[in-house]
Amino acid sequence: MVLIENTSSTSSRKILVGGIIYFLAIAVIIWILYALRLGQIKLTESKIKSLKQEVGSQLSEDELAQLEVQSANLNSLYGKPLATKILRGISSAIPRTVVITSINIAGNEVVISGESPSYSDVILFATVLNKESTTLKDVEVTQASTGPVSGGTGVNFSLKGNIK
Repeated sequence: MVLIENTSSTSSRKILVGGIIYFLAIAVIIWILYALRLGQIKLTESKIKSLKQEVGSQLSEDELAQLEVQSANLNSLYGKPLATKILRGISSAIPRTVVITSINIAGNEVVISGESPSYSDVILFATVLNKESTTLKDVEVTQASTGPVSGGTGVNFSLKGNIK
């Protein structure tokens, strides 16, 4: 009987030692994975910091503030597919010489203001919008006058149209 107890005691010790070694191996593996992940996080944080410094050095505070405002304006269009579709339609119809200074969408009415070197470019813009726009109809010139524009003298104009 003493031999049987001694053998079971030895096998119990082997199981206990094996369990401790297994536990320690798992703990070491977890610690290594944690250390690797921590290194990745620190590397990512340093990249973000260097990018912020690079952007900050290239842009003034006013430009950064303006960029944030523009980003917020773009985010306000997210989820408004009609406004986005209207803007795409307008941008595809703009002649190369025309510069848009503002677009106002209120209800079913769209008002487009801008500058052009000539009256004919304004008429062309309104005509193209009427013929090719899938979102605007009844586009007409509501104001066009000669005056100072960016780059010299030209035509300041406003167009008004309705959403289809």
